[in-house]
Amino acid sequence: SFPLAGTRAWGGYELVRLCERLSGEDAKVSTMSLGLLRGVRNFANFFQWGWQFADRLAFAEVSAGSEPLDADMDGVYSTFGIDKSEITTVEEYMGEYFNRILKKLKELDFESGRESKRKLPF
Repeated sequence: SFPLAGTRAWGGYELVRLCERLSGEDAKVSTMSLGLLRGVRNFANFFQWGWQFADRLAFAEVSAGSEPLDADMDGVYSTFGIDKSEITTVEEYMGEYFNRILKKLKELDFESGRESKRKLPF
């Protein structure tokens, strides 16, 4: 087996702060106790319609745990012939994502502004 991890374990708050920095907006964050999270997951898992939701909550439980989610990837890189410099970091990926999303939102805002002017009767 091979780890699929990064060189750094990101915490939830760190990812939120990164997104805030890249978007230029403040996020509204709510927290939930791990016990309540487990209870909601168990309840959702009881119903077939809640299985996908319960799976997502299980991931949240793993990421909220105390075990670090990083690993040494040098063995994986050498085994599969991957150049470490070709690996995209979380910062790079999120930066590209936000650039694309914000550009698209600006285009849509521009287009919606033009369309609303056309619909005016005067």
